[in-house]
Amino acid sequence: MVIGPGGRSPVRQASAPTPIDRRTAFFSAFAPNVRKTFAGTCDAMPIVVNLDVMLARRKMRSRELAERIGIAEQNVSLLKSGKVKGVRFDTLEKICGILQCQPGDILEYRADGGVS
Repeated sequence: MVIGPGGRSPVRQASAPTPIDRRTAFFSAFAPNVRKTFAGTCDAMPIVVNLDVMLARRKMRSRELAERIGIAEQNVSLLKSGKVKGVRFDTLEKICGILQCQPGDILEYRADGGVS
């Protein structure tokens, strides 16, 4: 904080923009359509995660899958609900190995934005 003229009132110094502010400024200036995706205002993701279906077919619980993969149960839950932006290939490989399935059995593309 810096003391203002005459030493009476404090003057706030402008802080450096946060990384999110910089990205928002970039997207609004150079890629307005991408900014909508970044801000979370776009339509539903066209990739649908069917992990819950595969777990039911294999009669396996999320907890058991998480233990066997070596990740937190909450991360499996987020993956099942489709609330993730991506999944590592090594994690997908472990899931497919344990559930004895193909990546296409877990991930599905729907052109209508994931709405069934």
